[in-house]
Amino acid sequence: WLNRQWRDLVYYRATTMYFLVAVFWIDLLIRALYPWCPEAHHESPAERLALIFAFWGGSTPLAELDRGSLLDSDEMVRRRRLATFYQIVRRWPRVNLPDMPETFASTAEFETFERKVWLAYVQTYIDYLRRYPPFPMAPPSNAP
Repeated sequence: WLNRQWRDLVYYRATTMYFLVAVFWIDLLIRALYPWCPEAHHESPAERLALIFAFWGGSTPLAELDRGSLLDSDEMVRRRRLATFYQIVRRWPRVNLPDMPETFASTAEFETFERKVWLAYVQTYIDYLRRYPPFPMAPPSNAP
């Protein structure tokens, strides 16, 4: 059996992959349901998948899985990743997000904007799939 550290790492990686696949799935579903919506078809599916990988930190999530996420403790890393996540969520129909500012006046202002992006993701996921969306986890601190 795996020890506690390895179990935490396996659980973290599995939930992370589930989150990334869920974001890609809801994005594909919206694109299929709204073929006439230009915002939903701005990029090809491959480009959208690359955007999803980018908000996790790399060109492929498997290589970058443990390097950070949308939940990174470093606010600057989180801002960059949120900007990419925002690019996906803001193009979904019925999502009314304000433009992302170049800079934020304070951490509180950033966290308020971050909360709006997450709420748009949650609401859209629930509206289309009628279930609660998966969320990413922070990487385990005791990873081997």
